Amino acid sequence: VVKAGSILEPGVILKNTVIEKNVEILAHSYLEQCHIGEEATIGPFARVRPGSDVGAQAKIGNFVELKKAVLEKGAKVSHLSYVG
Repeated sequence: VVKAGSILEPGVILKNTVIEKNVEILAHSYLEQCHIGEEATIGPFARVRPGSDVGAQAKIGNFVELKKAVLEKGAKVSHLSYVG
C-alpha cells in the first residue's frame, strides 16, 4: 500500500509494505513486510527488513539496514548502520 503524496525513486522494491502519506523513498531501497510512517525519508540504498516500524518524520539514511526495529517519530539513523 502506497498512500497519497509519497515519492518512490527508481530501483525501489516493496514487498508487503505499508507506506503512509508524503513518504520519500530514495533510489535502490528495498523494503519488505514493514510499516513506514508519514513524512519519513528512506535511503538511498536502504534495506528495511520484516517486522520493522519506522515512525512519522523519521530518517533512514544511505546503506542503513533495519530488522525488527521500531523507530519512534523523528528518529534518525543517518548512514552505514545496522539496527536490529
